Amino acid sequence: MFRLQFFKSPPNPPAVETGFAAVGGIRLNYSVQRKAGRRKIALFIEPSGRLRFVAPLRTRTATIDKFLLGSSEWVLQKIDEIQKNPAPHFPAEFADGAIFYFKGQAYPLTISADTKLCAITETKLKVPIPDSTLSDEDRQEEIRLDIILWYKKQARQYLTERTQLWCDQMGMAYRSLKITSPTRQWGSCTAQNDIRLNWRVMMAPVEVIDYLIVHEIAHIRHKHHRKAFWDLLEQYIPDYKIRQQFLKRMDAGATL
Repeated sequence: MFRLQFFKSPPNPPAVETGFAAVGGIRLNYSVQRKAGRRKIALFIEPSGRLRFVAPLRTRTATIDKFLLGSSEWVLQKIDEIQKNPAPHFPAEFADGAIFYFKGQAYPLTISADTKLCAITETKLKVPIPDSTLSDEDRQEEIRLDIILWYKKQARQYLTERTQLWCDQMGMAYRSLKITSPTRQWGSCTAQNDIRLNWRVMMAPVEVIDYLIVHEIAHIRHKHHRKAFWDLLEQYIPDYKIRQQFLKRMDAGATL
C-alpha cells in the first residue's frame, strides 16, 4: 500500500497537516505546509526520515499522495541512505540513554547526581538531576535548557578558535563572530564581514564543522556563490562537496 493517512481532504485543506505514509512497506511520518503563492509541490526528507511537503494553498492531500507515488523510487533511495549513514540529530525525549551528538560522536545521556553542571565524559553526556518537586514536563524543560546552554558554551569556544585558525591560514580577517540559532541556516557572512555560525553544527564531525567555517570565511573575499568562490573554497577543502552533502542532511533547525 502506498497511501497517505488522510488522503480524502476537505475542499479547503488545512494550512498544516501531519500524518503518516506507507512507502514501500516503511511507515514514515509526514507533514504538509500549504502556502499562498506557491505553484508546485516540493518534497524534502529530514534527517529523521520524516517527509516534509510544501504545496500550493488549496492542494488536496490526494494530489500530494499522487506526487509521493511518483517520487517513490527517490524516497526509498534516500531513506536507505539515511538508515545506512544517519546524520546527527537531537532525540525526541530527554531520558537516560537518549543519544546526543558532539563533534560527530554519539554520547548517551545520563541524568546523574554526580554532576552539578552539564558535562561530557569519554562515553557520556551527563546532566544534573532536576528538582524533584517539578512536574515531569518542567523536569524535561530544565534538562533541555541545561543541554542547550552546554552546546552553546562549547560552540562559542570551539568555533571561535577554529575560525581564527582558518582565518590565519587563509589570510582573512572577520569583524565579529556570533553564535546563533537560525531555523534553516547553518551560517552566514555579512557585507561587513560579520560571521554567524549555528551552534547546532557542534553535532557534526569536525571536518564538517571546518567546512562550514571555511565556507563563511571564503565569503569575506567573495560575496557570492560563483566559480571564484568555489575555487577558493576548494583550495582549502578539496572534498568540500562530500562535507557539504553531509551538512545538508542535517536539519539546521532541529528541535532541542
